[in-house]
Amino acid sequence: MSFFPQQSGWRWLAVFVLLFSCLLITGCRGCRDEPVDAQTQQDEDKKKELEKKKPDFVTRTPVLLPGWFPKADAKKVEKPDPLDEAAVGIAKFELENTAIRFNRTKLGHWVEAQLPAIANNFNADGQLTTFSTTLDGQPVPIPSTDYVLNSTRPVSLVKEEWKILETSLFLPRREGKTASANVNYVFDRGTGGIPYISLGQPTSLMKPFQYHIVLLSERPDTYNYLKLTDSIQLRGQHLGSGDVVPPFYYLVPSIFGDPLPLPRHSLNWTTIAYLIWDDFDPDKLSQDHQQALLDWLHFGGQLILSGPDCLDKLQNSFLGNYLPAQFDGSINLTDADLAELNANWTVPVTNQTAEKRSFQLSETVPLLGVKFNPHDDSAFVQGTGQLAVERVVGRGRILVTSFSLNAPLVRKWQSFPSFVNNVLLRRPAREFGRTSSADVSFGWNNDATSIFDPMLGSTLRFISRDLSAIAEPLDPAYSIADEDRPDRGYSIDSENGNLENELLIRRNIDVPARNPVNHWHFGGYADTAQSGTGGWNDDSGISIAARESLIESAGITPPSSKFVLKMLAVYLAVLVPLNWLLFRLMGRVEWAWIAAPFIAIIGAVLVVKLAALDIGFVRSNTQIGLLEVQANYQRAHATEYSALYTSLSTRYTVDLDNPTAQSLPFATVNESRFKKPTESYIRVNLKRAVQSRLEGFQIQSNSTGLLHTEFILDLEGTIYANFAENDQPTVINNGSVLDLQYAGVVSRSNNGEYQVAWIGDLVSGSASADLKFEITTEENVAALWQSQPSFARSTSDTTNIHVGRLLETVLKNLQIAPGECRMLATTKQRLGRTKFDPEATQTDQRTLVVVHLRRPPLPVAQRDVNAMTDFTGKSDLDWQRSIDETDALFGEGD
Repeated sequence: MSFFPQQSGWRWLAVFVLLFSCLLITGCRGCRDEPVDAQTQQDEDKKKELEKKKPDFVTRTPVLLPGWFPKADAKKVEKPDPLDEAAVGIAKFELENTAIRFNRTKLGHWVEAQLPAIANNFNADGQLTTFSTTLDGQPVPIPSTDYVLNSTRPVSLVKEEWKILETSLFLPRREGKTASANVNYVFDRGTGGIPYISLGQPTSLMKPFQYHIVLLSERPDTYNYLKLTDSIQLRGQHLGSGDVVPPFYYLVPSIFGDPLPLPRHSLNWTTIAYLIWDDFDPDKLSQDHQQALLDWLHFGGQLILSGPDCLDKLQNSFLGNYLPAQFDGSINLTDADLAELNANWTVPVTNQTAEKRSFQLSETVPLLGVKFNPHDDSAFVQGTGQLAVERVVGRGRILVTSFSLNAPLVRKWQSFPSFVNNVLLRRPAREFGRTSSADVSFGWNNDATSIFDPMLGSTLRFISRDLSAIAEPLDPAYSIADEDRPDRGYSIDSENGNLENELLIRRNIDVPARNPVNHWHFGGYADTAQSGTGGWNDDSGISIAARESLIESAGITPPSSKFVLKMLAVYLAVLVPLNWLLFRLMGRVEWAWIAAPFIAIIGAVLVVKLAALDIGFVRSNTQIGLLEVQANYQRAHATEYSALYTSLSTRYTVDLDNPTAQSLPFATVNESRFKKPTESYIRVNLKRAVQSRLEGFQIQSNSTGLLHTEFILDLEGTIYANFAENDQPTVINNGSVLDLQYAGVVSRSNNGEYQVAWIGDLVSGSASADLKFEITTEENVAALWQSQPSFARSTSDTTNIHVGRLLETVLKNLQIAPGECRMLATTKQRLGRTKFDPEATQTDQRTLVVVHLRRPPLPVAQRDVNAMTDFTGKSDLDWQRSIDETDALFGEGD
């Protein structure tokens, strides 16, 4: 019997067909917004994006220190055509590109560069190479040489970890004017091939009179007001060409979360003039940074401390032994505390509409101050009461103020611009005046030099870099315009904003361009075009003297008469008595005649070999140097000039066993000639690692190559003098590792008398010598040393190099101020552990040692004669402007 009725079979078939059709339907999508195919494509795209590989390497904006990192969202601007530099493209590029604005440096200086980088997909090992080019990619040679420098360092990047790649590079000076330079960064395997990273970063070049002021504060925004002071920049004023007057200083803050804006080694601090320390924790500075700061300070850096927020923190820090005073409690300052400050530092009011310029306290808001316990070697700044105390440290200085420099009441003080210029920055007093109904003149009081004189912007000095080649450098090497002469002042059109050169009415008498008694800023030093002061300088007085000495002394030296007689005596002894005795013992005396020709041949070969070694026939290394030492400080600045002679073409490698070492080929002619390369450039490579090394220094056969090396040397002890109550030095002490010869001391009493005392030898360790002075004249000071063979310009002993030219340059050009005392000596010791490969078969070296036993007292600080606001009709310093408005006006970090 059938399960389905026969008469309805077709109906059941229809039901099965309908049910099967329903199984083929995936569902209803009528309520969805997009078709099935679109959703599937979206899912696939999302999956592909998740699986997309990250770029192998990513970098952020590199920074040249002192500098800081721009924000991640900083605006990016396409680089214009380098051939269109004369158009507005470059100017707009520099204005809008934060990497340009945040990276400022000078030509002729060594700088530390920091490049943040990350490897996203794998670990990467290799080397980072940095070098300088023009904006169109042309290499920049070391002036007056055939060499181009690359700086390299090994690099190891761990996958997915950001790392800051630090390196040091040199930016050579160039012929002609330039406003920008390009720094190139190449990260590769170190064996060639396609680089991992390759980028070029333009950087703005500061003018020679411009320097950095680095701010160490946890609240850097509270110091933005400093950018408005006329000591930092003449706001709203223009040059005669219509260009804005460039700032004298660029303020570089420390920003929370960013690396410290300071290089790790002091020889890279040469563009930093001042360091302002507020509430910054000293433990945030690494050991390298702390050491670099102390080196920079002893050679002329100036440290400004905002007392209430930092003095007590620094007492137990690395700066504790150098502070001008100890913290002796906090007080609320009163009108009585400010009385002397107001009496001496309130700029006179010469305009009836001018605001009152005395320091006014608030009845509601107290002004916190610090009570000082001054150090014996410090002094309160004249006229400030007990509100500012300073101390000379080496060539530098530390100043601390009782009140906070960013207190609102201080910022509102209308005489504060003068206080900044004359007390904080310790620059000469200024004078403003009117030359016509609309013009305002600007100049230094009692100093006719240019307001753009680089020597007045910083007091950092190195003898080997900054000492003048002439006795009295009266004019700055740099001029902001062709018509800018030192006997001219600068007038500001208050209506049209034009800064034009005008003869100052007050300068109608014949006066020197530079104040001759301002030894602290001048004193025989000179600025350099493009570099200002502190830059690497193959054209300084010391470099010129060293070059002349090396050219005269380098090369091969004929055998001395002593050598010839010694060889002759040995030859005759072997030929006659020894020859005869040998065969006499053998019973064959007649054989002595047969052996004589063979002995002659062997003797000739040996004499030639020994003579070749004696005269440096293969290679010779002649070195002359200068070591500058600060009293009671065990780190000194060493400069070595090497002349490498080779009879065969040789590629030298120089191991520089010192982390601060800097080394470059030394020009054989004065740098100012900008000698063109004879053929193609030779690339030398300064490799930074645990031990730095200069590679690829190629010297052709039968020629001499010159090398210039500088570093900070640890003397492992100090050199200092004991002084009597009348400030006369009585005993000299040598606790260093230096063995000194031909040592003598020259001093100048407070009444201007020159005195000299001869010492002779002063061995290392703990040796001391009594000083017996004789009064002499400035002209006869040099006679004390010139009679000694080590200093003589000409000597019968031609086998030894002498430092006579260096001595004459120092004695003639490095002025000695009343109250100053220094020692001059020489040493044959090697400075540091520099090694040359291949080694020379003949070496000779001599170093002039200059020890600053006592610095002269600082010049008396004087307030400005008047204020610019008396003549402009409006305040150049708007103290009421908010910090936000200041940031909006300048742009962050500008």
